[in-house]
Amino acid sequence: MKHVYFITGGGKTKIGLSEAPLLRLTTLRANSPVPLKLIGTFPGTWRIEHALHEQYADYHSHGEWFDLTFTPAIIEEIRLWVEARQEEARQIRATFSSRVAAREAPEHCSLPGCDRPYKAKGLCMMHYMRARKTPQV
Repeated sequence: MKHVYFITGGGKTKIGLSEAPLLRLTTLRANSPVPLKLIGTFPGTWRIEHALHEQYADYHSHGEWFDLTFTPAIIEEIRLWVEARQEEARQIRATFSSRVAAREAPEHCSLPGCDRPYKAKGLCMMHYMRARKTPQV
């Protein structure tokens, strides 16, 4: 599982994504002229990381580093905001999935006079293949 992490040092904060944030911290420390500290993590995806980068774009310094110092309390607020958005997305997906499942596929081709079995888009295999090759069936 990947985690969005916040590493701070020298008045800057790195917002990144890693399966092993502590290992990432160790790697960054080896190449950093200032002491670095991992100040928070939460489960996330690259979309969440990207959204946070966009949210704080006005403070962008270089790479994934921002001219901000986050506190654990601020990171907790961000985590709660992310969880709320993820729950909202799960509800939307569940609603969409139930609507799709409720739709029944036709048994036969929808073209008049054709009683071949349904393949896709309401058409049998022959009419579906014709429709793919030409705009008219």
